[in-house]
Parts: sequence; C-alpha cells; structure tokens
Amino acid sequence: MNNPVLILCREWTRDVRCLHEDLLRRELEVLVLRPAQIQVKAEGQELQLWYEGAPLKPALVVGWTSGMEGHYGNFLLKMFKQLGYTVINDGPTLEAMQSKAMNSALLVRHNLPHVPALICGRDTPVRCIVEALGLPLVFKPDNGSKGEGVRPLYSEAEVLEVLASATDSQAPLYFQQFVDKPGRDIRVQCADFKPVFGFYRYAQPGAFLSNIAVGAKIVMSEPLPDEAYQLAERAARAFNAAMAGVDLIETAEGLKILEVNSVPGFQTVAPKAGEFSALLMPLCDKATVVFGDMIELRLNTAVISAGMTALPA
Repeated sequence: MNNPVLILCREWTRDVRCLHEDLLRRELEVLVLRPAQIQVKAEGQELQLWYEGAPLKPALVVGWTSGMEGHYGNFLLKMFKQLGYTVINDGPTLEAMQSKAMNSALLVRHNLPHVPALICGRDTPVRCIVEALGLPLVFKPDNGSKGEGVRPLYSEAEVLEVLASATDSQAPLYFQQFVDKPGRDIRVQCADFKPVFGFYRYAQPGAFLSNIAVGAKIVMSEPLPDEAYQLAERAARAFNAAMAGVDLIETAEGLKILEVNSVPGFQTVAPKAGEFSALLMPLCDKATVVFGDMIELRLNTAVISAGMTALPA
C-alpha cells in the first residue's frame, strides 16, 4: 500500500469504520492502525516510522487516539508532524483537549466564556480551593472522560479527601465551579471545525452527571440557541480541532463552555438516542461525510505539495 491515508486510532469503533468506508468510497487507500502497531527508529541523523518491518510513509495522518493509547499516540502524531507529514488532529491538539487543565487555559487565552476552574497540586491548602471557587464545587480527573471520577464536593472535608487520595504528584488536580444547571447541558458536534448537529443531554432524575455514558437522555425536540453553535465553532477553531464535541451549560450569565472534547463519537451517539435515533442517524452520517470531505481536500493539497501521484484504491 503506497502513501495511504493513515487513521491512527485507539480501537476499531463504529466511527472509525464509517470514516474508513467513506474514504474507500472516494477510492482512497486507507490504513487503520493503533499506536502500539507502529515503531519509531532513531538512528544516526535519520528518524523513521515503521510498520510490519518497513518504513511507514502515509500521504496524510488522521489523529484519533485517546485513553490508554493517547500518550504514545500523541507522541507518534508529533513524530509524523516533525517529519513533514500532513496531520489532522495533531499531538498538541489532542493533548490540549484531553487535559481539562489545558482546556481551561485555552478557553481563557481565546476569551471564550467558560466555567471558572482551579488547577493545582495536592499540597494546595483546602481553604485556597474553597476561597477560589466556593462550595459546593466539582472535582474532575484531568484526563477523564465519560464522566468517570467526576463528583460534586459539598464540604471542606470532601475537598481534603480528594487531595489526600491524589497519589500522582505530576498530574494536575482540576476543580471547577459548581453551576446550578437546569438538569441538562448541551453537546454540539463539530466536523471540519464547523457545527454539524447538537442536542440537549438530560440527566437522570436525581443524578448529577449528564453524560450519555451514565444514562443521560438525548433530547432533540427543542432547538438549540444559535449561540451554542457559534460558541462551538469558535471553540473548535481555537483548539485547532478538526473534529470536536463541545459541551456547554446554561448559567444565569448565559451559555458557558464546560470543555472541548477530542475525537467525539459521531456515529456511536445515534443508537443511544432512543426516540430521536432516526432523526440523529442522518446527522451523524453527515458529520462523517463532512470530515471525509476535509480529509480528501487536505489529501489533495498534500499530494500536490509532495509531488505524489494520485492515490487510487
């Protein structure tokens, strides 16, 4: 396989499969690999990336790594970029979105409305955290996803418990201001930096989290405010995120961004949408096509720049 489009992903999800099929329909060569399948050879003055005993020379790389594969995956994306390859969703972009601390820093840098946060180490006095954010407040693991480890803290004793249980002194602790939300938040899915669709996520009765992974309900019978889509696009462009899931929350001061998520599930969300699945499925397909259009355009540009030949399947 000569000069393929390389999709570097954590696992073969429905989203990866749909994108793979879309690119094949465009008669492009496509290679899907996990980071663990690639090696970096550093010898003398030469740096090479290898796969199955041979140099790996893609025409374009799509970064889709996260979770356990994220650290090495982001390193590989940096290596591809260093060697001059075109990379969509590069290492620094994914690292920024996979860290809530970096999320907050970039939202401040780009003057985007966001929920206040405090990033600190485990030796921070409890009173400093409480004075900064008040009580209650919310603790979130810096690299967490799907709501795992997120919890509201209602007392100084609970804040102290979080500090005492922190064992990795190198990982930032992330505390966010508590927002008395109306039992729901907003997710906007972006592809090619543009919002494609969005929906409300309603928490289960009595539940704090409104993540779909923990049973939140998708509702699309109510139109989202235009501002939600506008903020989502501004956030995606600020983060250089070709694909992003932007979470927003309604506050007394207006909409604020909770966080910008990397590699959001376009296709995986529709089956979980209940009565709105039929409405959501074509929108998910549209997001895949929009992202495929971007890849094809960037690929053609890369081919012309490198003087490569066309890339039929």
